[in-house]
Amino acid sequence: MQPHWTLNLKNGLKVNVPADLDNPVTLKVLELEDWPEPEHAFCCQLAQPGLRVPDADTGYGLSALSLAQALQGQGARRNSPIWYSSFHGRDQQPA
Repeated sequence: MQPHWTLNLKNGLKVNVPADLDNPVTLKVLELEDWPEPEHAFCCQLAQPGLRVPDADTGYGLSALSLAQALQGQGARRNSPIWYSSFHGRDQQPA
């Protein structure tokens, strides 16, 4: 397993990032204790329990964790048929 640091975000969540100061994600999270993109903050402000949000699982989980916190555990699942067909272009997951 790659060495990592567990960092605290401003919203109280913790996230694991590579223990590498040359990694731009590690540097941004260390500096800001959050993710800097305005879209991230915008989506987290809109999220509320009952809203369905897919998790594309494309990074370190910063957006997924923040959205899950805002949704209070009431959001879409990654393995749902709607998510799968949206991102894979077919209705069924492979067996």
